[in-house]
Order: sequence, then structure tokens, then C-alpha cells
Amino acid sequence: MPDEQKKFRIESAFNKMGEARLTPVRDALGADYTWEELAIVRMDMRQRKIPKEPIV
Repeated sequence: MPDEQKKFRIESAFNKMGEARLTPVRDALGADYTWEELAIVRMDMRQRKIPKEPIV
């Protein structure tokens, strides 16, 4: 997982541009952000959106 500052900037970019594609986010943020960092943060954002069901 990227450091907190990078994670915040990546999440902000995804919130502005949508989560469907990595390329527009990478283009906006620049080459200091790896494809792997973008993919990991996007996956984390998607996981947090899934409602948690209680285990019975």
C-alpha cells in the first residue's frame, strides 16, 4: 500500500475521474505513481464500498 499522502492523492483522483480506468488517473498524477499503486488503492476503495454482512 502506498504511503498515506500518495493514497490520499490517488483516491482524490479516482473520485474526480471515476474508477473505471487507471490511465486517466496515472496521466493526471504523473509517473511518480506506479500502476501497481493505482490498482491497489482502487481495489481498497472498492472493498470499502461493499456492505459488510454479519457472520451468522
